[in-house]
Amino acid sequence: MVTVMFFEKLMKLLKTNGISRNTLSCDLGFGKNQIKYWENNKNIPNGEIVLQIADYFGVSTDYLLRNEQKSASMVLPPEEIELVMAYRSKDMKTKEAIKTILGVESVPKKPKAGAYEIAAFGGDNTVVEDDENIDIT
Repeated sequence: MVTVMFFEKLMKLLKTNGISRNTLSCDLGFGKNQIKYWENNKNIPNGEIVLQIADYFGVSTDYLLRNEQKSASMVLPPEEIELVMAYRSKDMKTKEAIKTILGVESVPKKPKAGAYEIAAFGGDNTVVEDDENIDIT
């Protein structure tokens, strides 16, 4: 039963992402008949293979193995996953440059502990550190 469910969900992910069986096999280093064995219930994928496939498609292993319809909120093609992983490995300065190039605004940082947020009448909020002098006249 698990193999049938796994295979059906795998086929759905392949179709949704426009990826062929051959491409998946090559990308993950499977034998060319591996997916055929799963289809014919001749072989059950091991945990490592299920994890590789889940990572490849950006879904959970629970989605692949359980009778759940819910998958990750977004399925990314492998090249986009590669971009996300590359972005995550960069330092903050590089990430900010990438955001600027893409036109993505940064989420405002929360004030440090011990900082106070004050709002001037009709003005913007200002974050003031404990050791700063504030003239409120």
